[in-house]
Amino acid sequence: MENEYDNYDEFDESEADAPIPGETLPSMEPTTGLFVDHVSPTIKSVQYWRAQSFASRTHRNFTESLETGDIESMRGSFYDLVDYYELTLKLMRHSLHKGNVAIMVSSLRSLIALNAPLQEMHNEAPNSIPFLLTLDETILKSLISDLIIKAFQESPNPIEESKLVEIVNQHIFVQEVADLIIKKQLLELVEKGHLMKTNTIYARTKKAYIHSNLDDIRLQSFLGTELYQEFQKAGFPGVSNIVNRRKSFHKFFEKLTSFEELIADMFVSALINLFLLESTKSKYNEWSYFDLNSSAIPRPYQRDAFTIFRGFGYQGQLVEAPTGSGKTLIGMMAIQDWLRSMSLGESILILVPTINYEQQWIRELCYKSIGLHLPPDDVYAGTPNDYEARKKKLDSSPPILVMTYQSLAQVGSSKGKGGFDAISIEKFLQGSNDSRRSSQGRS
Repeated sequence: MENEYDNYDEFDESEADAPIPGETLPSMEPTTGLFVDHVSPTIKSVQYWRAQSFASRTHRNFTESLETGDIESMRGSFYDLVDYYELTLKLMRHSLHKGNVAIMVSSLRSLIALNAPLQEMHNEAPNSIPFLLTLDETILKSLISDLIIKAFQESPNPIEESKLVEIVNQHIFVQEVADLIIKKQLLELVEKGHLMKTNTIYARTKKAYIHSNLDDIRLQSFLGTELYQEFQKAGFPGVSNIVNRRKSFHKFFEKLTSFEELIADMFVSALINLFLLESTKSKYNEWSYFDLNSSAIPRPYQRDAFTIFRGFGYQGQLVEAPTGSGKTLIGMMAIQDWLRSMSLGESILILVPTINYEQQWIRELCYKSIGLHLPPDDVYAGTPNDYEARKKKLDSSPPILVMTYQSLAQVGSSKGKGGFDAISIEKFLQGSNDSRRSSQGRS
């Protein structure tokens, strides 16, 4: 019996870093078969290693269409990325099945690059652009059934069919679903004994209903049916099971794929980035910055380092690289991620050994073309007296603090003798932040 992954053997790994002319993918019409198991004849023509560039350009086209209200073009951009994402998923699954490191690393990079603009497109136009997972017909039906049962949990009284259709279509995950699809799910719930129907009115029965586990659904959509069964049998039915049992997962992953521990860490970190770290902008304040993380600027090794650093919750990982290799850019990627969830009064602390490094960071953060393009007022670097005066004037600390060790020592103590240990730094950040909220300083 032919395996669904065997058709990928023709993929030439030696081409993995060689650009092929003609980046633009053909438009793909809306479909509910995002994760269907078929082999595309165009798989060799798609530059997976250039996904970041394609994603950035397509998202720009989407934004331009959004500004003019061109819904058809918006959807065209979205489904171009969906097409790319689907094919990249197939490569990732192939690499797992065959134990192919080169394709695995390239695919994980591409999936992260493609996922960010896909989610952003839905967030920017939820009434026109579907939630990525709902393009899978099976997942869509499960979510619709969950929403119907939830409606009866909130209102135990019988509900008119048209009202149930309205309730489902109001949900952010399920937008503009055809009435016929929802009505079919209503009838399916009746057949299974969860609902009763009288004319066009539905009522809840006493039969227990088990809601879908979104955590499990996400992993299943990522792996496909065949690979998911392997993960499920090994005790890893959901993303959180993998994250919470890393040591056990490493053993299973090595046995399944023959990949070393570093690739297992990359796989776990990618899952976290794709499904568990859906950062939202602060409800208190929205900082202005260039979207460096979703751009084509970071090099593959910089993106890998950031992915693993972020996947471990920015704890216990050290980035070591030669001078000029781009460590500052990795730091700015982390800063952008923190800015997305920071509240007014919270601060990010950057410690440097000399004034020269301090000025270098300011240039990178505010003025360089390859940087975050932060407003200079959002970045503090100066004398301790200036800092205290500015904090008093604004009644808050600037979001970014760039300081030398000597400056921190002076600011951290009224006598100019602060400490450099974690406790002293945390006390300084706590004192710098708005007293109405607790801070979470990062260094």
